[in-house]
Amino acid sequence: MNDLWRQRQRAYRRLLLKYSRYVLNDHFVIALLFILGGFSLGYAQLVQNLTPENAAWWVWPVSGIWLWGWLYVGSITTLLKPPDPIFWLPQEKASGQYIQRAFWWSLWRNCGLQIIGLGIISPLVLRGLGMNSWDILALGLTQLLLKGTLTLLEYRILTKKRNVQLATKQEYLVLFGTQISCLILALRVTCWGGLALAALCLGVVGITTYRLEDYGIDWQLALAKENSRMARLYRFFNLFTDVPAVQGSIKRRKLWDKLLPQAKGNPYLYCYYRTLVRNPNLSGTYFRLVGVGVMVVLLIPGVWVRGAVAVLWLYLVMNQMLGLASVHRNNLFQYVWPLQPLQQRKALQKVMRYLLGGVTILLVVGVEIVTKNWLLSGGMLVILSCENAVLTGFYLPQKMDKLLDTQK
Repeated sequence: MNDLWRQRQRAYRRLLLKYSRYVLNDHFVIALLFILGGFSLGYAQLVQNLTPENAAWWVWPVSGIWLWGWLYVGSITTLLKPPDPIFWLPQEKASGQYIQRAFWWSLWRNCGLQIIGLGIISPLVLRGLGMNSWDILALGLTQLLLKGTLTLLEYRILTKKRNVQLATKQEYLVLFGTQISCLILALRVTCWGGLALAALCLGVVGITTYRLEDYGIDWQLALAKENSRMARLYRFFNLFTDVPAVQGSIKRRKLWDKLLPQAKGNPYLYCYYRTLVRNPNLSGTYFRLVGVGVMVVLLIPGVWVRGAVAVLWLYLVMNQMLGLASVHRNNLFQYVWPLQPLQQRKALQKVMRYLLGGVTILLVVGVEIVTKNWLLSGGMLVILSCENAVLTGFYLPQKMDKLLDTQK
């Protein structure tokens, strides 16, 4: 079982490395640097103006909600496969070692994530609540103990170590109340009191888990949780590249037939529009990127940083939607029918021009909502429109030559 766990660990790391190349591409990294820089600048300005005397009432609720929400970042990673319940049947007792390895590995990873979350909120807590370094240490230990308790509860549910007096939902409800109590006590009264209550909660859950009888692995629940976790991971990767595990079903959407152009004149235009409407991967990627871009523009402070992010985001959307160019590459009818490569280029340029135009309008509306300066919004509209023309007129044909192996 230990060898099998190490083998699946290596396969899981290879999977993450494979898709990380598409996630951390040059375009996204540049946009991410601007986004993080803008948020860091605004966060630093906010923290510098805070003192315990003039701190707003929202400091401790925001800190508490952040810490509580961060507790649910990360769960047990079992790396189980659907055939495991059948092939592990002769080794069902030994499979407990596999789940234990998964528990400890997940616990260390989750604790690392909690330290990152605490590091993000620590400046706000130090300045707004007047805490010192020892209080932050106690708050960090409280966070780690609460996360350890939550991970241990997930482990005992997967291994059927259930308390006969409490149902699963009741256990989570009791733990939820304990988490809220610990964080309120730590942020409003004393961090050491919150640490003591968190240690008591972990001790109670640990002792009861040790004393409860082990009934084996709840295979249905364990596989459902692992499939759900991998589905969330694949959906994130699907924002940047095509993931076979997330291929959605093509939907007819007859309501759009009268609104979309017909095949007269340029059949490629007909195909591209219907591909966008009916393919959930391409349309979902586009709408998610647009939504994230608008949220970033609304939240990022600074006129110049907001403008730079908008320009980079338009470029990012352009590169992420280039997969549309190769969707019909293997369609044999385009080679049988007398169509010219120039028709395909013009059709894709037109479709992409409309897509980037929609992004431009929404980003400009976001800038107008935040700044309430029509002159600035008008200037942003002109800049993004010029970028749209440059990207679709010069950059897109060069990328199509590489994607489709065509010559000018």
